[in-house]
Amino acid sequence: MNDVENARAAKEARDAIAAGSGSYRSSGDLAEAAMRRYFAAESYRARKREERSEEDEERPMTGMAVRDVMTRDVHSVRKSTLIADIAGILAGRGISAVPVVNDDRYVIGVVSEADLLLKHVESVTASRPRVPGIRSKADGRTAEDVMSAPAVIVEAGRPVVEAARLMVGHRVKRLPVVDRHGKLTGIVSRADLVHAFVRTDAEIRDEVLRDISELTRRPSRGEVRAEVENGTVTLRGEVERRSQAVLLAALVRRIAGVVEIVDHVRFGWDDEANR
Repeated sequence: MNDVENARAAKEARDAIAAGSGSYRSSGDLAEAAMRRYFAAESYRARKREERSEEDEERPMTGMAVRDVMTRDVHSVRKSTLIADIAGILAGRGISAVPVVNDDRYVIGVVSEADLLLKHVESVTASRPRVPGIRSKADGRTAEDVMSAPAVIVEAGRPVVEAARLMVGHRVKRLPVVDRHGKLTGIVSRADLVHAFVRTDAEIRDEVLRDISELTRRPSRGEVRAEVENGTVTLRGEVERRSQAVLLAALVRRIAGVVEIVDHVRFGWDDEANR
């Protein structure tokens, strides 16, 4: 049942129910059948609303999403995978880290070259006696023993700018990418993000103008101009409310390739003053 059929079914059902309500004995069967069709139509509409909601949840507010630049062919290991095998995977595939997942593909940690190097350093330099019952990475034999946990991850639908901030903030080179359920779906590297951020000023300006157009359309009035030079976006103009100005700056800041924002946008009234 498509949208047109759904609307028709709902209308027919409501009309039939109304017609049968005054003469139940003569129209009862018709009303019952119409009720079943009506509820089927309503179920369809609810399912479509849920699907749209899920799509909106995964779609970034603006700009390029992580899923657009990530590597989908991602190699993962289990917590029981031997360190020697992990070293072979990193060397053989030319990667710097590998996600550790459980049986349901949830990311529980990451083993990087740095983790393996730390184990090696600890094993050859440890001079103090070990404390009974406490293990260090030098004692590790499997991914579970040396992995960094919890893992720093990013959802596939998030903007690439967010992935970049996570990498910088946590000083990592790669991020496991998960779907909206939290399951591993890919991996994104610094190199992937660099390619995403190589954009011309014209491309950035086009995207900024789309955001401005979306934000200032009816019923919210306003006029904002944008200039872009070497990734720096300068905004000038006026919007109706302060909340619009704040949202616009936030949207532009999330656009891939934006280095800095110079915000000269004025607002007519402060709708956040009493919050």
